[in-house]
This record gives sequence, structure tokens and C-alpha cells, in this order.
Amino acid sequence: RQVLGATGLRDDHNFTNMLLLNKFSSELSVSLVTNYYKIIVNKGKNIYPSQPNQQISILPLKKINQISTEGLKYELKKTSLSSDSRGISNIALNNEFTIESSDNVFVFLEL
Repeated sequence: RQVLGATGLRDDHNFTNMLLLNKFSSELSVSLVTNYYKIIVNKGKNIYPSQPNQQISILPLKKINQISTEGLKYELKKTSLSSDSRGISNIALNNEFTIESSDNVFVFLEL
């Protein structure tokens, strides 16, 4: 399921909707769709469809102990990830990529 218009014109509403997406991600399969990105929450190992050169950003709300990626230009290998800029502006290499994370991370898929 996709939620359209969740970002609205208010940053406070946008942030709250992202927190709700994170909170209920284990119970519901939901994504937020903006004018520019599809935003999902990943935990565990998942494979996502992509397009070569598609921009992918991965952001945790808090430091996570372990994350690995495959199929991205800048791969992560069993490393920790905090909510700074290390996960921003990665690039998909093929038609799919994999993320395996020990805790929830937001994944921003460029439309």
C-alpha cells in the first residue's frame, strides 16, 4: 500500500508521518510517495527493484549495529550506520539491490 500526499506542505506533518511509517512498519506494508521519492522502512534482508543510476538513500533514526548492501555503488559491509550523511545519495547499479539491516532504516527510492 502507498500513501500519497503524506508530506503535504508542512515539514512537521511530513516528519510525523515518517515516524508513523517507522512505528507501524512491522505490522503494515506501507510506503510514502512524494513528488520525488518512494519511502519505505527496511528491517532484515530484502531485495528491492531499481533502475541503473537510480538514487537510493538509506537513513536510520538512530545508530544501528549492522547493515549490508549489495547492488549499490557505495556498498556497506556489516557496518554500523548512524543518522548522519553516510547513507545519502547512493546509486543503484542494476535492476535490483539488497539491504540487510539489524534495525529499521528508511530507504528513499528516487522516482
